[in-house]
Amino acid sequence: MSRIILIVGGPGAGKSTLSRLVAERYERSMYHEADRIRQSVVKGFAIPQLPYSPGDLEQFGLGRDASTLIATSYCDAGFTVIVDDTFACHVTPGYATLVADERTVAVRLRPFISGEESPIDARLRGRPRGGQSPRIQQEKSCQR
Repeated sequence: MSRIILIVGGPGAGKSTLSRLVAERYERSMYHEADRIRQSVVKGFAIPQLPYSPGDLEQFGLGRDASTLIATSYCDAGFTVIVDDTFACHVTPGYATLVADERTVAVRLRPFISGEESPIDARLRGRPRGGQSPRIQQEKSCQR
């Protein structure tokens, strides 16, 4: 059965490396880097900078829509598709249709340097009793 694997994470998280390694494991696979869609704009490209402008958000949306169409088309043709994109509040909700597809598995990379305390462990250690971790609070703010 073909599937779609959506791999998201911050810059330098290892999305591209992992995506290519995963793609190599399947007989029929396609690696799709969502940034390539956005970088295809010749004139009028909105350079994403915080705070994001309406033009940035529009182009992120168009890129996600195009990536969803590409992934589902190739998956329908029998390919396992690995989609690589940045994680941020404005990105992930745009993949709601893709994630709702029963063939899709979503993975979020959160790397840390070996030998150091992981960011998740640090947050959990600093969490007040009975309160929510900062990670959960941040993810809830992304859902708004």
